[in-house]
Amino acid sequence: MGMPKQGSRRITVDGEAYRWIVGPNDGYMVLVAERAVDPGQRLEAYFNYHDRYEAAGAGVYRIVGQRRSIRPGVVRTVILHALARGWRPSAPGCEPFRVHDADGLVPVEEDGV
Repeated sequence: MGMPKQGSRRITVDGEAYRWIVGPNDGYMVLVAERAVDPGQRLEAYFNYHDRYEAAGAGVYRIVGQRRSIRPGVVRTVILHALARGWRPSAPGCEPFRVHDADGLVPVEEDGV
C-alpha cells in the first residue's frame, strides 16, 4: 500500500517522482519517502530535533521554535544519498531503507531559517 496523497508532498529526483512526508517518532523527525507510482521499498531518514529556546524566567527556558526545516532541497539530498547507498525504491516487499544519520547530510542552518 502506498503513502496517502493527502498530507504528503511530491518531488521529482532524476526524473523519478516520489511522495514524502515528515512526522515525529520518539524524539526524532522522520522523513518517509517512496516512489509516487508503484511504490516499493520505503525510505526512512531520521533527523534530530534542534529546538530553539528562550528564557521564560529565572533558570526556566521554553521551546519557541524548531531550527531544523525539512524542505524539498533536504528531501532531494536524502533521496540521492539513499540511492547511492543501495535504496531500491522499486523493490516491493523489502524492509524500509533507513538513514539514521540524516542530520549529517544537511547541517542545520544557524539562523534557524
